[in-house]
Amino acid sequence: MRYALMYSHREIYKFVDPGSLKGLEGLYAFMRACLPLDERRVFLAQVEASYFGLAVGDGGIGRVVVKEFEAFNSIVADLIESAVEEGTLIPAAKDGDLVSTLRLVMDGISFRVAVGRRLSPEAQLKMLDRVVDEYRRE
Repeated sequence: MRYALMYSHREIYKFVDPGSLKGLEGLYAFMRACLPLDERRVFLAQVEASYFGLAVGDGGIGRVVVKEFEAFNSIVADLIESAVEEGTLIPAAKDGDLVSTLRLVMDGISFRVAVGRRLSPEAQLKMLDRVVDEYRRE
């Protein structure tokens, strides 16, 4: 059962290859791939949401969830770092707050959509823009 969560996350790589992404454009591409913008990714969000409850009572599943969170955070941190290096994000973006905020936005949107409270793709992307805009270099 643990592998369903890992598989659902690997499905995202069908939309985008994180290793080929760089900078702010890459950050947006990765985040768009992770957001439940279409029916397939809504299903993947439902799979992930079902694991949150299971992780509470099962150390093995909890470890898988933490490992998957860490993988997401690592990819996002690397993309933020490259965006700072290219000059599109301010240096403060690297302090970890942006990674944490993007994680919360992703999980919040995914959970909301997973339990049937649809949010349009436009509204999802607008939330993403608001968060990233705080760290944009002007």
